Amino acid sequence: MKNLKLVFWVFVIWLIETVFLRFVKIGGIAPDLSYMFILCLAYREREPKIYISAAVLCGILAETTGHQCVGFQLILFVCSVFLVVMLGELIYRNFFVLIMPIAGVFSFISNSLYFALNSGIMNELTYVEALKNIILPVTFYNIAVAAAVLFLLDISVYRGKKSFGR
Repeated sequence: MKNLKLVFWVFVIWLIETVFLRFVKIGGIAPDLSYMFILCLAYREREPKIYISAAVLCGILAETTGHQCVGFQLILFVCSVFLVVMLGELIYRNFFVLIMPIAGVFSFISNSLYFALNSGIMNELTYVEALKNIILPVTFYNIAVAAAVLFLLDISVYRGKKSFGR
């Protein structure tokens, strides 16, 4: 039943990102829902096959949205899942708000990497301008989205589970 709920989650997030994203934007900035979902799932899930499969599926779906760097989203999602799980092994994870710094750091790094890989396309935009106008607003938006997604995951998929993590 949990797998069916997670597939439904992936479908809804994909639908929101592909159809309704223009309604979710604030000041021209949209969150990366599928990336935040994957981070929250890796933070919460105990079964490696579930969070790895979800990361691959969401990475492939994110690749279909027309990003400039082919393969970037898929690699980013899978690597991020492993890093979140490794962090979870090092840090006591029975704390809901820990997803916020995780989402912030991962979002900041991923958007900075994406800018660096696409800097040839964005000739007129410097890193400082991108940091101020794109990277930091997206990071803060993603932090709020990650907290909401983790909360919604807890009440929909992980209802009745008392503790986080491993």
